[in-house]
Amino acid sequence: MNASSIQDILQGAEVLVAKIHADQDLPRVVRNIPQLLAEGEQLRNRVSEDAPSREQADVHASILLGSRGVDLPKLSQRVEGLPSSIAFGPLETIQPTDIEGFLKNERQTSLLAVIADTAKTTQEEVDTFVIQAQKERWESEKRKIVACLEHCADTTAEQRQQSFIDTLNFTLNNSTSYRPRDASLLSVSGAPVRARLSPEELQYSKALTDHNTALISGSLDSLAIVKNMSHVAEQLELRDVASLWQLLQSMQKRYNSDDDDRLALVVGARRFLETKHLTDLRATVHGNLNKAFLGGAPGVAHLIRAYLNVKPVPPTHPGEPMVDGHPAWAMIYHALRCGDFACAREIAMKSSMFDLAGKFEECQRDSHHRLSDDSVKALRLKFARDLSGGASNPYQRVVFGVLAGCEVPMDRSAVASEIEDYLWIKLCQVISSTAMPRDSNTITLRELQSLLSEEYGEAYFDAYQRPIQYAYVLLLSAQFELAIEFLYRFDPHKCHAVHIAVALSQLGLIKHAKNGQDPLLVKDDSGSYLNFPRLITSYTLRFEHDEPELALEYYFTLKDKYESVWIQCVKELVLDTKEFTKLLGKRNADGGIQRGALDKFVQDRREIVTIVAEAAEARGLNEEAVGLYDLGGQKDRCVELLTKLLALQVTQAGPEGSKRSQLQKMATQLATFQSTPCLLLLIDLMTFYDFYYLEKNEEALDLLRRLRIVPLSTDEVDTMVDTFCGFSEQVRRVIPDVLVTVMNILTEQYKTIRRPKTTALSLIPLLGGGSEKKLELIKSQANAIIKYAGMVPYRLPAAVNAKLVRAEASMA
Repeated sequence: MNASSIQDILQGAEVLVAKIHADQDLPRVVRNIPQLLAEGEQLRNRVSEDAPSREQADVHASILLGSRGVDLPKLSQRVEGLPSSIAFGPLETIQPTDIEGFLKNERQTSLLAVIADTAKTTQEEVDTFVIQAQKERWESEKRKIVACLEHCADTTAEQRQQSFIDTLNFTLNNSTSYRPRDASLLSVSGAPVRARLSPEELQYSKALTDHNTALISGSLDSLAIVKNMSHVAEQLELRDVASLWQLLQSMQKRYNSDDDDRLALVVGARRFLETKHLTDLRATVHGNLNKAFLGGAPGVAHLIRAYLNVKPVPPTHPGEPMVDGHPAWAMIYHALRCGDFACAREIAMKSSMFDLAGKFEECQRDSHHRLSDDSVKALRLKFARDLSGGASNPYQRVVFGVLAGCEVPMDRSAVASEIEDYLWIKLCQVISSTAMPRDSNTITLRELQSLLSEEYGEAYFDAYQRPIQYAYVLLLSAQFELAIEFLYRFDPHKCHAVHIAVALSQLGLIKHAKNGQDPLLVKDDSGSYLNFPRLITSYTLRFEHDEPELALEYYFTLKDKYESVWIQCVKELVLDTKEFTKLLGKRNADGGIQRGALDKFVQDRREIVTIVAEAAEARGLNEEAVGLYDLGGQKDRCVELLTKLLALQVTQAGPEGSKRSQLQKMATQLATFQSTPCLLLLIDLMTFYDFYYLEKNEEALDLLRRLRIVPLSTDEVDTMVDTFCGFSEQVRRVIPDVLVTVMNILTEQYKTIRRPKTTALSLIPLLGGGSEKKLELIKSQANAIIKYAGMVPYRLPAAVNAKLVRAEASMA
C-alpha cells in the first residue's frame, strides 16, 4: 500500500473523528492491539462467509427499516456509540463549574428517584391488596366452616365432629388457591358434605314457595303467610310452635300501620289470650262433666258456673255477693278473662252492682274495650279509697285494675297462677292506660317490655330450657325482634325464627336495622332492631349451593324493603354456584330464551342479568359474561367482550371441547343474530387457523385471499396497508401472528418444492405449475409480506420481524 493511500485513510479517520465530536458528546473508545485484532477478525468472517447472503440480509434490512424512514448509516453510528454499561450513572465526570452537566445529572437523579419511589409504592399497594384478599378469603372460609358446624344435620356428636373435621381438612388443603363456592365440600371418603334439610325446614320452604308463587300471581295477599305457616306447624304436630303462629295470626288482624304505636298489636295479643282462656275453660269442663253439671243452657255465664263447679273458689268474706252459688267477683273476673263484657254485665246485674254493670256496657261500645276518662277517674278514686289495701277480694282488685288501667296488688296464687293470666292483666292495664295521663299507677307498653325482657329476663323464665315459652312471652308483649333473635340461637328452632321473621317482615311488623353490617339484633334507646338481611343470608348459607332455586325463594323476601341487597344476594348466588342456566336462563341456538328461576320473581330479567354479567367479567369469568351480556340484551358489550376473547384464542390450536372451540361456537351463534365486521373477521381467522393446524395450507391461503387482509403480491401492499388502518385493535393484535403463519406456510411450500425431484414431482400439479415459477411466486409473496410488515403503522414485536426476515432469508 503506497503512502498516498495511507495518508488518505488517516485524513478520512480524522474527519470522522471531527464529525463525531461535532454532533454530540460521546465517550471515546480506546482499543488495544488484541481488541483491534479480534474486531478485524470478526469483520473478516462476516464478509468472507456467505457474502451474498450477508448482502441480501442487508438489503432486506434496508427495505424493512428504510420503509419506515430510518437512516441506516446514522443508526449504525448511534448503536456503536451506545455505552455497554447498564448502571444508571453519569455518562461523564462532572466538573464543579459544569452547570449544564450538573443540571443534567440532577434531572436524571430526580427521574430515577421518582421511578424508585413509584416502584416501591406500587409494590406496597400490591402487597396490601394481596394480604387483604387473603384475609377476606380466609374470613369467607371461616364463615363456611362455622355454618357447616352450626347447621349440620347429623344426629350424633361424633358425626358433627367428623363433618367439621372433613370441612376443615378440605379448606386447609385448598387454602393456597381460591375454592369456588360451587365446589361441594368433600369428606375423607370423597362424598360431598351436603346439608340435609330437616322435615320442618322442608315443610316451611314448600309453604314459602307456594306463598311467593301466589303472591306474585296476585291471587293472594301478604296476610295469608301467617295462616300458611300455622298450617305447617299443625301438620308437623308442633303444638307449642303452632301456638306462636296462632298468636301472630290474631295480632296481624289488628295491626296498626304506625310502627311506633303497637297498641293494636297488644289488643290482638289480649284477644288471643281471652280466646285461649275460653278454650281452656271448655276443655276443663268437658273433661269433668260429672262435676261440672254444665246443663243444656248455652252461654259463657253457664260455662263459667260449670268451671267453678270443677274448680270452686271460696268466698273471701261472709257478705260477698254470690251468683248461682259462686262468688260474683270470681265469675266477673273469668267473664272478663274470656273477653265477654256482656256476660260480665249480666253477672253484675244479678249481683245488684248496677254502677259496675254500666261500666261494662261502656266498655262494650269502645273498640278497644276502654272506659272514658271520667269513668276511669271515678274507678281509680274508688279503688284508692276502698280497695288499695291487701285485705279486699283479690278478684275485685284485679277487675278494678283492668278497668281503670292501674297497678294493683295481686294474689298470684289465686288470680295469676299462670304466666298467661299475669300477661293478660298487664296487657289490659297497658291498653286502658294509653288514653290517660301518665302517673305512678299506670304502666306503658315500653315499661312492660322492659319488665319482661330485662328485669325478669331469660333467667327468670328459664329460657334456655323452655325457649318456646320465652319467645311466647316476648311475642305477647310485641317484642318481635327479641323473640326472633332468641329463637335463632337454637338449632332446632332456627327455621321457626326465620319464617316468623319472614311473615312479620311482610306484614310490616319488624323494625329493621339501618346498616347491613350490624349484628343480628341492634338495641338502642328507641327500641330493638332486627338485621333481616343478615338473618336470611345466614339461614340460606347452608343449602344455597345444593338448592340455589330454594335460596332464591328466601332472597325474594328481601326484594320489597331491600332491593339493592336482594340484587346483591342474587348476584353472589349465581356467581358462587355457577348455575347460570338454572338461575338466569340462556339463549338457545334458534335465538329463543330459555327461562331461569329468576324469571319467577321479576318481569324483566335484563337489569339483574347485566349486573351479574358485569360482576362475572370483573372476576375473570369472561366466557360466562359473554353469554350473560347476550341474555341481558347488551349486544354491544357482548360483542366487544367476545372479540377480546377471540383475539386471544384465534392463533391457538383448539380441539373439540376446548376453550377456543367453545368460544368459536359461541361467536358463530352470536354472529347469526348480532354481528360486526370485527367479529366476522375474527371468526374467519379462526377458520384460517383451523385449516393451518389441519395442514390444509392451500385452503388456508385461499381463505386469506378472500379476506384480503394480508398481501400476497407486491401490488396489494399499499391497499392492504390502508385496510389495516381500518381494523380494530383486537384484529391488529392478531395480524403479526397471521403474518408469521402465512410466512411459515410459504416456507413449507418452498421447501417442499426444493426437495429432490422424486418427491416434488407429485406435488407440482397441486402447486399449480412448474417448480421454478412456483418458487418465484412464493418469493414474491414473501417479499410482499416483508414490505407490508415494514409499512403498516403498527409496532410489530421484534420477534415477529426476526421470524419474517429469517423465513425470507431461508428462501434465498
